[in-house]
Amino acid sequence: MSKVKDVVKNIVRDNPLYAILISSGLVNYTSLARQIQEQVVKSVSKDVKINTIVKALTEEKINTDSWNRQMEVLSRCDLSLEYRYEEREVSELPTNCKEFAFAYNYDGKIRIVGHNSETGNLACIKVKLPNDGSDVPGLTFFIVQHLSINGTKVERIYRLDREILLITNQNSAARVMTLLSDLILKSHM
Repeated sequence: MSKVKDVVKNIVRDNPLYAILISSGLVNYTSLARQIQEQVVKSVSKDVKINTIVKALTEEKINTDSWNRQMEVLSRCDLSLEYRYEEREVSELPTNCKEFAFAYNYDGKIRIVGHNSETGNLACIKVKLPNDGSDVPGLTFFIVQHLSINGTKVERIYRLDREILLITNQNSAARVMTLLSDLILKSHM
């Protein structure tokens, strides 16, 4: 039977996001412990309390050399937020490209996402990567997991070359921006 500390160590080392969050100090240990609790319980074949996992996480020493590229790219990202977006289905693309930010085909139907000052109830958070950032794997996943660990979900995620677009309701936008700002700021350190 494995020890809790050893299992937590392996889980963290196998997940770059967990390792980077712990090493940078951005992690919410209790949230992370809840997220990995089921995996720990299965591995040790007994019930494990959240506090035990939290203790193992706080004692973990991380070497993030292999993930420094993601953090370096994040440190050079631009972040912006726009309110009053909407997503809707249309029968054909509007001819005026100013009516939408982008369009996609979903289940045989055309959907557009764009700014609408009258009915828009969504926010669009844009993470613009530097020129050499589009070839770095895992950045979108890293950002989404960071938000998830911190209890914040986005409604839609789009990756367009060097831009990661996160669509969320307007009430959650400030929280998403705070978490992403903290992540980008900590990546400078």
